[in-house]
Amino acid sequence: MNVTVGTVVVRRSYSGDIYFMVVDIRGETAILKGLYHRLLADAPLDDLIQVPDEKKQQLLERLNYPSRD
Repeated sequence: MNVTVGTVVVRRSYSGDIYFMVVDIRGETAILKGLYHRLLADAPLDDLIQVPDEKKQQLLERLNYPSRD
């Protein structure tokens, strides 16, 4: 999996209960910002599961995130 800044992910260790956007990567650690929760977290890259593009688009539209296109 190729996680980059802007990737929407969930955490494997927390059963995917919160959607996050990757805002920074520092070595093997991603800095995460909660999409629906006011939350900032970090996680090892191998704990992340990338959300499929279709689901990501639905989430971002629902939250009125500006398009990066």
